[in-house]
Amino acid sequence: MLEINKDTVIISRKKWDELKKNDYYREIIEVLEDSEELEKAKKETTSFIKLKDYINKRNKNAKR
Repeated sequence: MLEINKDTVIISRKKWDELKKNDYYREIIEVLEDSEELEKAKKETTSFIKLKDYINKRNKNAKR
């Protein structure tokens, strides 16, 4: 089952699991899951730094 509306796309769990087993589609599914987790984290946190700032700070700490 695949349902596409103006603002949402709904895919059945059966199809989701089927695609996740396929090496070609697994990366896409994982990106979707990761992006959903990131959006949730952004909404729940009180502080968020830019990736560039995080990488710079991490590099500085690694050099010590």
